[in-house]
Amino acid sequence: LLFYLPRIHNLFHLDDGRGYEYVADKIIALDEINPQIAARLVSAYNLYPKLNTELRSLMKLCLNKIAKKPNLSKNVSELVNNILK
Repeated sequence: LLFYLPRIHNLFHLDDGRGYEYVADKIIALDEINPQIAARLVSAYNLYPKLNTELRSLMKLCLNKIAKKPNLSKNVSELVNNILK
């Protein structure tokens, strides 16, 4: 698993935001099945305040997409809103 982590990290921070969107879609889908795991995945977005302006704006779009999901679990909602503050 550790062998693949650098590759995963690079894919998450793609310049076009596809990595952020992919993970956001997985969080939204998982939230209905297992909110605890979805909440743990939200931690991938904790770098939000440290990113450059372009990546931050792409990540913010994805965080807002998660936040706007109807019937979002309390855990995921709380974590996303804390990151966006």
